Amino acid sequence: LVLLTLLLSVPLTQAEVTLSSLYSDHMVLQRDQANYLWGWADAGEAISVSFDGQTLSTTTGENGGWHVILPAAGLGDPKTITVQGKNTITVSDILMGDVWVCSGQSNMVWTVQRCKDAETEIAHANYPNIRYFRVPWGVSPTEQTNTTAQWVLTSPEVAGGFSAVAYYFGRELHLNLDVPIGLIGTAWGGTTIESWISQRATELSETFSKLNNAWKPDVEKSGDAIVSYYEK
Repeated sequence: LVLLTLLLSVPLTQAEVTLSSLYSDHMVLQRDQANYLWGWADAGEAISVSFDGQTLSTTTGENGGWHVILPAAGLGDPKTITVQGKNTITVSDILMGDVWVCSGQSNMVWTVQRCKDAETEIAHANYPNIRYFRVPWGVSPTEQTNTTAQWVLTSPEVAGGFSAVAYYFGRELHLNLDVPIGLIGTAWGGTTIESWISQRATELSETFSKLNNAWKPDVEKSGDAIVSYYEK
């Protein structure tokens, strides 16, 4: 459903082949299972994707969206993804491991630098095979198709800003399982569950559908003013 939302809601024109920012250098892909890869380009453009010794081909739809399903791969050396259309994109230093979405409110937002013994913990946070992707906060009355975040390797220079729950959880898994860990930090204190559910999904629920119907007139009436209000 999420993939479908992304593909159906992208802009109609794209000058070059682009990828969702989730697919960037140092990312972690889920090991031992197929993975989606998606992006955008001009409508009808031929796209080829090389990964782990295989080449996949597809063509963008009328809305410019495209996707391929990467074959399952296990633990091993870092991998590279090459995407080619009218231009070429290379994503490198990709590890196969376990990927976790760390979502929630203030408890999940709470950072390592605000925890007990933070100075010592941060100084020892040298785990290059634990990678973190923090989705930045942003307000919109409609679902968004992309973000501006990038994957980072865990080091004392950046670990202080990680979600503490995500970091300690990921570190425990990494040390016990001896596999790369990808942590996608997407949390915002005080947010309601409605803001984490796609509009398509809420429309399938009688309860959420009623909330949608109550919300839509406010959006249509206030427009950008609602965005400004919540940003403040």
